[in-house]
Amino acid sequence: MRISTRCSCRLLAPALVAVLCVTALTACKGESADAKAKDAAADTSVPVEVEAAARRSISASYTGTATLEPDSEAQVAAKINGVLLKLLVEEGDQVKAGQLLARLDDENPRLNLAKAEASLRKLEND
Repeated sequence: MRISTRCSCRLLAPALVAVLCVTALTACKGESADAKAKDAAADTSVPVEVEAAARRSISASYTGTATLEPDSEAQVAAKINGVLLKLLVEEGDQVKAGQLLARLDDENPRLNLAKAEASLRKLEND
């Protein structure tokens, strides 16, 4: 059996065209996947501002909500009633035992003492 060159070229040409089409479609499909990946990356990008580097002072801060518990705490109660004249410490300040925390108006207790002493003298004289 003899195969002519013409016949094999006729069969080879359509096969070659088919292989080239499949290769081209595969390449296009790969490019569209790359394009989709680039679009997805562009969608997840975060906008930023660019500025020249310079020395400046900084301040660190944190904003949030949380429950805070102290290492230790003390209950402070007044022994007498009175009008507060001056508060010497603020909430959160460290204090020592016996430290003066506030100044109260002592006029009413002095007047009450003077009245009690006068009543006592009167009772003693009677």
